[in-house]
Amino acid sequence: MVTTPSRHNSFSFSLELSPLPSYQARLAANESGAAMKAVEDSLADVLEDNAITIRETGDDPVVYEHDDFGLHHAPPSRTHSNAPSRTASAREIHLPTHEVTRKLSLAQRPHTPFSLFKAYFEKWKGVPGRKSPPYSKDLVADFIFTLIGSFFGIGAVAILHYDLVVQHSDLQLLVASFGASAVLTYGVPNSPLAQPRNLVFGHMVSALTGCIVEALLPEPVWLASSLCVAIAIVAQIATKTIHPPGGATALIAVTGTSSVKHLGFLYVLMPVGSGAIILLLVALIVNNAAPHRRYPEFWI
Repeated sequence: MVTTPSRHNSFSFSLELSPLPSYQARLAANESGAAMKAVEDSLADVLEDNAITIRETGDDPVVYEHDDFGLHHAPPSRTHSNAPSRTASAREIHLPTHEVTRKLSLAQRPHTPFSLFKAYFEKWKGVPGRKSPPYSKDLVADFIFTLIGSFFGIGAVAILHYDLVVQHSDLQLLVASFGASAVLTYGVPNSPLAQPRNLVFGHMVSALTGCIVEALLPEPVWLASSLCVAIAIVAQIATKTIHPPGGATALIAVTGTSSVKHLGFLYVLMPVGSGAIILLLVALIVNNAAPHRRYPEFWI
């Protein structure tokens, strides 16, 4: 066991190291990179006011609980639990001692241009130990139902577009961003970004954003293009309708052909809204035909 003391700005800490487990840092309730940021911020707050001693023994990592009051040990009854926290304001963070060591060092070390530069590029390495997720155990079934859903989803929109809408009106029903929606809706239907709320309203919010930018600032095109996509992303986040293909939907409103721009604000309903609803109907039929799939995960 090694004890490492340190002093900076009139506070100190000691860190006692025992054999390091190979656990990955994870946020049980919401697995994301925000976990490390929460740990760093909380430790920085603690170190500003108090000396801190963190110990770890045995093969299991210490479990810290991060809530509105900062970072502290979870109750003993939950120390070895892998279940997500049930408390609305609390989150469990499981991390090995060496991660705590690194975060303590970052928190107590004075920032210099070099340290900030190094810390920035450290993020490019990704989360230590994190790899791409493994293949689904239902991989073959996923291939089949993804193929069927994508074929009939895009096929239904395309048939209506070319054989009905275009021949009898100046309207459209097919936009290129629907291809990206098919990847999410039929390929990963359990993704939050593929749910009905996101699929339909993510496209419509983005289409509306693109139409507004096109109406107010059609030139220069480079500025209108970058502005409409940026605002569309923020609008999706604000309305909880994040759907990545929506960025393309907004861009098409600004950079599309004259037939698209001729639609004006009708573009939001036709082709965007109507086409997204058709994709949704096919997704409900095909995805739920797969025994291992359930779609949607939520509506609202």
